[in-house]
Amino acid sequence: MSYKIKEKELKILEMAAEDCDLKIDYEYSGRAMFGEYCIGIKYQDDYDLGSLCEFINENGAPKLALSIATRWRTDTLGKGYIKYNHF
Repeated sequence: MSYKIKEKELKILEMAAEDCDLKIDYEYSGRAMFGEYCIGIKYQDDYDLGSLCEFINENGAPKLALSIATRWRTDTLGKGYIKYNHF
């Protein structure tokens, strides 16, 4: 089961993505998802992801930051990566 993002956490995630110049995919459907959709964060390297999680943690959503860093799945996009909330 995916991490249920609260409305406040989504706003913080959106602010973090903007601050870190990352894109959010609100309807990502990846490998072995069989047509299901979830939220994903597109990034280039671990530094980008670390900056995003740090921003989220410092702005009041430590559980979301921890979930992104440790539980969300990662997939390659050819020219970068995506972390997505599907378990």
